[in-house]
Amino acid sequence: MYKKGGGSDNASTDAETTCFYFECLEKHLYKALDKFAQFFISPLMKKNAMAREREAIESEFQIALPSDSSRKEQLLCSFAKTESPVNSFSWGNLITLRDNISDDKLYEGVHEFRKRHYSAHRMTIAIQARLPMETLQEYVLECFTNVPNNGLHPNDFTEYSNRVFDTPEFTRIYYIKPSKDLCQVDLTWSLPSLRDKYRSKPHQYISYLIGDEGKGSILSYLRKKVWGLATSVGNAESGMEHNSLYTLFTITVVLTEEGLAHLFDTG
Repeated sequence: MYKKGGGSDNASTDAETTCFYFECLEKHLYKALDKFAQFFISPLMKKNAMAREREAIESEFQIALPSDSSRKEQLLCSFAKTESPVNSFSWGNLITLRDNISDDKLYEGVHEFRKRHYSAHRMTIAIQARLPMETLQEYVLECFTNVPNNGLHPNDFTEYSNRVFDTPEFTRIYYIKPSKDLCQVDLTWSLPSLRDKYRSKPHQYISYLIGDEGKGSILSYLRKKVWGLATSVGNAESGMEHNSLYTLFTITVVLTEEGLAHLFDTG
């Protein structure tokens, strides 16, 4: 529908959020909004559609499988407390979504999850169009008033706040064989969650100071020693690295062969 109206639609998921979005020609906005809202009011989510989506998820998993960053992220998850939600398989594939579960159980589980978490009081909608504010407000009220509201609180994981990675596994040195021709060292800290400090972003100040590449910087020193080629500081602000339980802060140094020989001097 959106493509016929000169637009597009998509969705993305993260550790604690899901984002559905679309764009269309302004003249089709109301019709597109009404159609969009129906997904949250009475979604079909049929079994055969889930089977097709399962194949798409498997395809994405196979693409990510050789990714060094994805492999490293999954390794970090395994360092978290075993009973925490972080210590889990963060992807999906045919093993988890087909081989280890029946279609009926998968169907029931998906709908149970939807009813539990996709509630109006936990959603936010943003609309951008060159229309009067009153018109946009009218569109929203007409289209989204019937989105179900179960009034339930999100799952409470506060017992893990600031201690998800308080494990022996996290405070160790790991040597990882990369899939690509890559030589680098990562130093990762687990900090209290900084997600609510989105206005001041204190971790970005530190990233800027440590990541500076000018005279007297860490990178300048490493280059003079012919130990390092580049640095990266901070985090990607993905749901795995930056959420309500913790914020990960990583310093990455791309090493030369000489730098690898002086690994502990580099760190």
